[in-house]
Formats: sequence, C-alpha cells, structure tokens
Amino acid sequence: MVRRPRSRGSPTSNKYPFVEDTLGKKLAAGTGLSVYCLTCRRTALLDVAELVKRLGPDHSCMHWGLIKEIYCHDAEPPAGRTGTSSSLITL
Repeated sequence: MVRRPRSRGSPTSNKYPFVEDTLGKKLAAGTGLSVYCLTCRRTALLDVAELVKRLGPDHSCMHWGLIKEIYCHDAEPPAGRTGTSSSLITL
C-alpha cells in the first residue's frame, strides 16, 4: 500500500506552520480580531488595517501584546485611566 504524503499548511498558503503572531501577518492573511469587555459585556470587531497603521506591522497581535493598547470606552474606568482593559478573543 502506497500512502500519499499529507499536505501541510493552510489551503491559501504553503507555509507550515501557519502563524499569525503579528498584526502585519494577520492583515496579510485577511483574518480579524474581536474584543470582548468583561465589565460591560460588549463585543466589537477591530480594524486590523487601522491597528497596523497605529501600532506597526511588527506589533504582537496576541492578548498580552494588545491588552495595554485596547480598552473599553463604555465600561467604568479605573482611577487614572480613561477606559478599562478588555479581554481579547481572536476570530
């Protein structure tokens, strides 16, 4: 019995493993980010292209890389800040 080797990577790319750890890679892959506020329980989709303009393509798109940059305007802010941190969920 002859087995074919499995193809690796995503259907749109031959790179394996498929990694989206920066905003530039997320933008190139065409995937998005959403944010969920634990305080007011709102969800919002983020504009990845705008984040790349603001933070740069090499900025991390992981939770700990963005949690310092993104906050909810509707939630009650902690002392000394104009918003509160949100919990990030990637799409």
